[in-house]
Amino acid sequence: EEYNTLVQKAEAEIEKIKVQADGGYERAVIEADAYYEQQQQLAEAIIAEGTAEAEAVREMNKALSGPGGEQMMKLELANALANKHIIMLPMGGGGLDVRSTDVNSLLEMLGVQKIAEEAQREKPRPVSSGISSILKPREVSQQLENSVRSARPQAPEQ
Repeated sequence: EEYNTLVQKAEAEIEKIKVQADGGYERAVIEADAYYEQQQQLAEAIIAEGTAEAEAVREMNKALSGPGGEQMMKLELANALANKHIIMLPMGGGGLDVRSTDVNSLLEMLGVQKIAEEAQREKPRPVSSGISSILKPREVSQQLENSVRSARPQAPEQ
């Protein structure tokens, strides 16, 4: 009788472990199916978005290739450039070639010009004295150093 009791307890324990394993398996299958469905819906949404965007580009190309398309592009470009500060630089032929310009020297030069303009605006020029009374060499060099320092990119601190 004691033997039968031990066998029944062992069989109950085996059944309990089997039910737990089956439950874990079912839960894993349900979670995997849910994840798969979620990813499937995400993929379908990405495809739908890409298709809509491609169709919009096709329609825009069609509209731009028709009558008035060039004018529409010019208008859009003008609207995009509205209120933007644009500097025109000459290219090639003895002018300023941007591809080979030393940007640090250019910034330095622009800084000197800006300092000179600010100094002329701040102090009225006396009739009897020359430029030396407006710009003292020490002030100009100090302002130039400050301007160049602020124009140069700072190295990241480590």
